[in-house]
Amino acid sequence: MTVRSSWFQRFLLPGFAFKAVVIGGGYATGRELAEFFLANGPRGDLAAMLLAMVVWSVVCVTTFLFARAAGALDYRTFFKHLLGPFDILFELSYFPYVVLILAVFGAAAGALGAAAFGWPQLYGTLCLMTGIALFTMFGSSSVERLFKWVSIFLYATYALFLVFALTRFGGKIAPSFTAPMPVSTGHWVLGGLTYAAYNIIGAVVILPVVRHMTSTGDAVKAGVLAGPLAMIPAMIFFVCMCAFYPQISNETLPSDFMLGQMRLPAFRLVFQVMIFAALLESGGGSVHAVNERIASAYRQRRKRELPNRARLAVAGGVLTGSIFLADRFGLVTLIAKGYPLLAYAMLSLYVVPLMTYGLWQLWRRRPADPTDRAVARERAGRIRRPPSRGGGADVLAIPQELRHAQRLRGIACGDQAHRLLIQVVSFAIELPGLLVIFFVAGQFLRGLSQVLKAEVGPGQALGLVRRLLGRGGADAVFAAGRRGP
Repeated sequence: MTVRSSWFQRFLLPGFAFKAVVIGGGYATGRELAEFFLANGPRGDLAAMLLAMVVWSVVCVTTFLFARAAGALDYRTFFKHLLGPFDILFELSYFPYVVLILAVFGAAAGALGAAAFGWPQLYGTLCLMTGIALFTMFGSSSVERLFKWVSIFLYATYALFLVFALTRFGGKIAPSFTAPMPVSTGHWVLGGLTYAAYNIIGAVVILPVVRHMTSTGDAVKAGVLAGPLAMIPAMIFFVCMCAFYPQISNETLPSDFMLGQMRLPAFRLVFQVMIFAALLESGGGSVHAVNERIASAYRQRRKRELPNRARLAVAGGVLTGSIFLADRFGLVTLIAKGYPLLAYAMLSLYVVPLMTYGLWQLWRRRPADPTDRAVARERAGRIRRPPSRGGGADVLAIPQELRHAQRLRGIACGDQAHRLLIQVVSFAIELPGLLVIFFVAGQFLRGLSQVLKAEVGPGQALGLVRRLLGRGGADAVFAAGRRGP
């Protein structure tokens, strides 16, 4: 018996999942917002946030459309179609990215446990790692439930935050928007684009949710909604921050500062639990992407699903590896030099190819093969495969890759020589772009290898650490870098 995907799974779940990967620790504490959006005045910075939201929606729409066209429900399959033989370059970049964010999230969880309950920092880190391992052990359904309920908790917490802010110091918010614009240290367009690029990797991490989309229209609607669903909590928080503009830009932990102004100890504890939940869903989404990549390869070779115990082992290995590698190379070095290089690699290997080559491929495929929708609906549980009649082949049983090969064979063996010529010319056009991607990725890997050998002092890394976690988290990160989590 097949199960039909609900409207929530088709339209809202992708946005919740994207928000889960984006929010992390710096977003939830307000430190990222202070770094990226408090240089151009409240009005200019609000425009920058709207621009970042639009960029997220555009990239999510394109990612979902390309994933459906390629039949890609994990990043391995996605990049095999996008980068061809160079897909390994993304994996070489993504694994260090996962190691870094898990190490930082673990340090942040340790700081939260110490601040909220007086625990040793190791206890908070172990609680986060255990939660990530357990939720990812049971596959997509478990992780999607995590996204759903944490999202509800998060939106409710931010709604209460807005209510308490308006009642406690709401009179200070409106004057900040009507005050003369300051002399900015940057441009709001640059700030919006930078912040959007900084977090856009979330769109490809959440590809398992694409299986719920039953048509091109679903992909477009889900992608359009993903941007607002991820940005609305940030905009609520930013509006509240404007009550203390511009002084709040100097606060290392804006959320803690505003919670102190509210003088509500119980809600302060609730907000800290919400930040822990945000770390849990962010880390869970990243580890689940690795699990799904391995499950895809396992499914192709063994013709069955990856067992839950294997998912637990993979999650445990990634989590343990993140702690070991952070201790081996130094968490300070990874954050100060590795994070910017990894962000640059994601742009080079994902966003640029997707918005150029990927869009071109989508354009070439129109009008879509009529069997594509049937295959997608069958995968999402919308229809049953009808039995073959009259000896004809069941088109739904033919994978997309095989149908493409069959079309190429028909071109080469038939009387449509001009179409074969078009294919050759198309490949000649694609080749320079692939070579550029290969060159950029090679430069990145070379730079990363130099970074891991470099000595970075705490003074150089402090700005980036605080950008992610604030002062409390920064102390935990430096402690983890010296002693290990």
